[in-house]
Amino acid sequence: MPIDLSIIIPVYNTQEYLYKCFEVFQKNSDNIEVIFVNDGSTDNSSEILNEFKAKYDFVKIINQENQGLSGARNTGIKNASGKYFILLDSDDWLEWETILKIYNLATQKDLDLIGFRLQFVDENTIITGFSDKYPLEYEKNITGAEALIQGYQPSSACLFMYKTSFVLENNLEFYRGIMQEDVEFTVRILLYANNVLFTDKIGYNYYKRSDSMTTTLSKERIERYLLDSIIVASLIRNNEQTIKSITTIKALEKNYNSVVWNLLWRFLMKPKETDFSFKKQCMQELKVKSLYPIKGVLKTSFQNKMRFIFNSESLFKLLLKIRN
Repeated sequence: MPIDLSIIIPVYNTQEYLYKCFEVFQKNSDNIEVIFVNDGSTDNSSEILNEFKAKYDFVKIINQENQGLSGARNTGIKNASGKYFILLDSDDWLEWETILKIYNLATQKDLDLIGFRLQFVDENTIITGFSDKYPLEYEKNITGAEALIQGYQPSSACLFMYKTSFVLENNLEFYRGIMQEDVEFTVRILLYANNVLFTDKIGYNYYKRSDSMTTTLSKERIERYLLDSIIVASLIRNNEQTIKSITTIKALEKNYNSVVWNLLWRFLMKPKETDFSFKKQCMQELKVKSLYPIKGVLKTSFQNKMRFIFNSESLFKLLLKIRN
């Protein structure tokens, strides 16, 4: 029987969350496959995954040496058999009835991508908020480029359902080895997509746990995260080489300039997070990649106003040094 939907779940040392993540599939397994990519876990995740596999024939387990989230996702995508697939983090879970509606909409309209929204939940599974709506047209077929032009804000790659053949035929993979891979990937995949729709439906539960990577970063990982933003900005800009539309290029410019702007703003607002020498290192790297001073369009009037200070290198460094 053909598989309609693949759910790709990278796993790395998340044993305490796997049962909740998997719970929804135990009663909703028609024409789906759940692909767990065990990315070198050293806890009891492997045992739990084998337990799922022994009970449910729709479970597929791929074990590999640790390649990071991007590498695990790429492995899952290459092994997906479904007409469409979803990326699910192993500490989150799906709103299944909504996902089925999204799948039906995707197949009816033969979409390359369909975007949906998430809700934030706490340790008691209480809803604490919702993701913001993008400033674009909902429930309407558009191109990915139009989504960027209208104001799509690059975010989680988990908030799309992807047509598998579209992704594989265009060799669309996650850039490996960086911590902000979703921002770069969602921009790039939209540039390839000709038939996209964004729905207001909530299909994803995002569990904000206190020990997550984004809330307990060490100094070393904070610095890596910030340096990776420079790589992301550069990768987004590289897409300009294959684009002829001036409007689309301007949309890209807004996105990579905003990544740079946000980095400099963070330096200003969180002065004790990194030392002054690291900030100078980042600014030098931005200059080497021709991302600083910031040139071209930005997303907001406030960003444009602050750019004057950011681009005055001696003034900005003096401010950083005083605040440090």
